[in-house]
Amino acid sequence: MKTLRIMRPLSVVAGLLATCAVQSQVTTLGNNSNAGDWVGCDNTSPFPLEIRQNDNYPIQWFTDALRRMQLEATQTANLGSFNSMPTDGFLAISPNSSFWTGSYRSPFTRLHLAEGSGNNDQAIGYRPWMRNGITFTGNSDRCTSGRSTLMTTHRTIPR
Repeated sequence: MKTLRIMRPLSVVAGLLATCAVQSQVTTLGNNSNAGDWVGCDNTSPFPLEIRQNDNYPIQWFTDALRRMQLEATQTANLGSFNSMPTDGFLAISPNSSFWTGSYRSPFTRLHLAEGSGNNDQAIGYRPWMRNGITFTGNSDRCTSGRSTLMTTHRTIPR
């Protein structure tokens, strides 16, 4: 009887805790990872893995102490002759941090692949309708591919 009085409240508490949302920060002693360490969900998880930043800051990825990728927060940037262009959720990927140290520290389009050497600041010729596309910069060159987002009427291009 005495055991039942102790175990019943403990099992109720354990059951209530099992239904609570749990969040965790993963780290290892000294922040040195070992072989087999990983962050994420395994194949038995019934929920999707969420990578979140609930404050208005970018999400940055680093390897070898160099920023390689950045997903922008809700923000605007001056691109070429256009001021306060929205770059919300734009993603830049570069082999080193040189892209983020230049004149334009924000991706020009939804996906921006920036070469790690040479001039990545090729905003000349940028137009706001290019935002929903892919930009490639490096070696003082720029290429943008994508669909115009500001077209309001159907236009046929003559052949």
